[in-house]
Amino acid sequence: SLSRLSLAGVSGDYEKNVLTRIEARDNRIAEFDIVNTGGCRWLDLAGNRLAEFNLKDYDSIQHLDLSGNALTELNLA
Repeated sequence: SLSRLSLAGVSGDYEKNVLTRIEARDNRIAEFDIVNTGGCRWLDLAGNRLAEFNLKDYDSIQHLDLSGNALTELNLA
């Protein structure tokens, strides 16, 4: 199972125009990195091991599932 998921791509910004739907539920992800959050419309990270998550700049999000994580900090600002 995954413990760290980085979607930065080779140049650090590849996912900006490509990834709009991310489904990575039921893994062991404790760290999640994405460079451009504005293009993400669907994010499912349920059932992982995230302790904190930053939702700042997820301007286009339509579906978000973070259930089943051990979140102690959720940044909305």
